[in-house]
Amino acid sequence: MKQKFTSIPSRTVEIARNGESITLTMTALPLGWIEHLSAMYPEPVEYINGEEVQRDDPEYWGLYGYLQLAKGLEPSGELDTPAPQGGDRKMWDTYARAVREEFREAGLLAGDYAQLLEMLNDLSKTSVKKTPDLGKN
Repeated sequence: MKQKFTSIPSRTVEIARNGESITLTMTALPLGWIEHLSAMYPEPVEYINGEEVQRDDPEYWGLYGYLQLAKGLEPSGELDTPAPQGGDRKMWDTYARAVREEFREAGLLAGDYAQLLEMLNDLSKTSVKKTPDLGKN
């Protein structure tokens, strides 16, 4: 494309509770990140009679969400645990669990997690405006 955006959307949020607060800055996920993450951290599978089937893992989607939040927080340097540099699923699972533990240690709650994921999703959307058709016959 000849045109480019000069900045990536980000938002700073303050989570306040009982006179204390935590301030986090979340940055929109880059295009292609979800596909990359799905390749690095695919849904668990097992083989039954030689056929690959998805294995039910009640923690998978929650951990997947922590990986998304970790990417959104990455530019701010808020997390202590470094992201994996390879494509090993076990490394990504270990990383997701470490990020979840950092959230727990910070005292964040399930509702905070859900709101941060929603905010990250909103950040990744754009303001697409329809323009009138020019030169329409």
